[in-house]
Amino acid sequence: MDRFEWIATAAFGLEGLVARELARLGIEAKAENGGARFFGSFEDAFRANLHARCADRILLVMGRFEARSFEALFEGVRALPWEDFIGEHTRFPVNGKCARSQLMSVRDCQAITKISASGAKRNRCAVLYCAVLICWRSMS
Repeated sequence: MDRFEWIATAAFGLEGLVARELARLGIEAKAENGGARFFGSFEDAFRANLHARCADRILLVMGRFEARSFEALFEGVRALPWEDFIGEHTRFPVNGKCARSQLMSVRDCQAITKISASGAKRNRCAVLYCAVLICWRSMS
């Protein structure tokens, strides 16, 4: 069974409650700013989506990379395994949030992500229903 990294997003102050809800479902999760992070299968994510009442969404973490410029963002997004999750002709929205990021324009980040992901799908002939871009810089 494949294990993926997931984030159960939550409103401010509810992160611990979401982590406890996931624990009651048999999913080990760690509360953090904006939600609870856990590792599991698609079955675990579906179970969390159905039964976690305080979580807003269950999001798949497709990859991680540092992007201090829009060019680095484009290249990082293009390198992600889009063909594993999105069909060649699948339409998908890109939502964005930026917090403590050098790339402050959410609209530009969204546009670059959409263009890069669409180009990667075409180049590699590549079902994810929503791609979410979160730009943030760790406080460490």
